[in-house]
Formats: sequence, C-alpha cells, structure tokens
Amino acid sequence: MNYSSAFRALLIVSVTLIFSAQSSAQVLAPGLDAGIHIGATKAFTDVTDSDINPSYGAVVQYNVTPFTFGNLEYSFGKLSREELDKYNKSYTNNFHRVTATANVSLGQLLNPDYRIAHYMYYNIYVGSGIGMIYSNISEPNALTHDGFGGITYKGADLTIPVNVGINFKLGSYLYPNSPMKFSVNLQHNFGLTEMLDGYDPDNSDNKSKDSFTTLNLGMKYSFGKKQED
Repeated sequence: MNYSSAFRALLIVSVTLIFSAQSSAQVLAPGLDAGIHIGATKAFTDVTDSDINPSYGAVVQYNVTPFTFGNLEYSFGKLSREELDKYNKSYTNNFHRVTATANVSLGQLLNPDYRIAHYMYYNIYVGSGIGMIYSNISEPNALTHDGFGGITYKGADLTIPVNVGINFKLGSYLYPNSPMKFSVNLQHNFGLTEMLDGYDPDNSDNKSKDSFTTLNLGMKYSFGKKQED
C-alpha cells in the first residue's frame, strides 16, 4: 500500500469535512466525550525520510468549559523506514503510546456571543501536555556503511506533544441534537529519546532527539448535555 497516497487522501478528507460542515446551534458543554480516530504517522529520526504509516486509537475528552478541554489518548501504529535509506539504515518500530493534553479553543480567548459560539472557527484549538511511547524494535537492520547497525530496543520514553485541531459537528436538520461530533487533529511529538529508530546515538552523526507527527481524523460521542440557542 502507498501510505504517502493514503496520507494525502486523509488530508483531503479532513479538509473536505471541515469545509462541508453545517454547524448546528450547539457548542461543547462541560461533560465527557469518548471517541476513536484513525491517522497517518511519520517519524523524524536519524534514519532519513521515514515512511508514512497508519495509526489507530481512542480518546476520552473532558470539557471543562465550552472552549477548554483535556484529552487522554491511546494509540498504536508503526514508525518505520522499511527500505534502506542513503546511509543503508532501516527500521521498524511497532509502538503503543498514551498522551495527555490540555487544550484551549479560540472561543475561550474571543468570548463570542452565545448565539454565534457554534461557528466553526471558534472551535479551532491548540494544546500541549505529556506523553509516553512504548517502542518495540525486534528486528534491527545491521547493514550500514559505518559498521554501526541498529539494535533491538524495547522500552518506554517520554514525549512532549504539541497539537492543533478543530472539533465540529456535521449539522443535520433531521437530527439537530445528535451527540456525535468529529475532529481533525495534527500533533507533533517531541521525543525525549534517540531510540525510536533503534540506532545508538553514540554511533550517529545526528544528535537531535527523535520525534514524530500524526494527523488524525476522529469521531466522538458526547455524554454531556448540549447548550442550545
């Protein structure tokens, strides 16, 4: 499967959903949401031009106010460069991760009139927090020009996630009080490790920490009451 094409398709679907959304007269209210998401993930490590791979996960969201919320997310997927790069490096890391973030939407800063608080751009948000990724590199590549190959690595490392996204409803005149909502989230995770690709940093020219980015398209169900016009 061409995951670069899949990533572009996910991006197109995400943008199409946002611009085709017909918002009903509702905003997020204090309460609990839960949902699932699918995404595309790309790593930035000592190995050049990593693959774009699918990832999957679930999230629990607590809305503190209509425009501030916290997320607790679990996801799993793969970081990889399956073909050798120009330095004869490759790797496959099957990961699991947990991330907790605090998020603030634009509406919290602009304090919109309640009657227009459901407009799309008031629900654009930014956030950050802390995460942990569990890496599993079981079949490292040992063929490199410098003689220093990858190593087997299984371990947990901290990450610092920074994200931007939007929560929205696809409005329906038939079901105006639907508890379902959608989200698009772009998150970059700064790793506090250099082992996401399985290459010992002491034997590498690249001394920067590893990181990875995920674009997610999600669907959530709200258990809290809605505020309505």
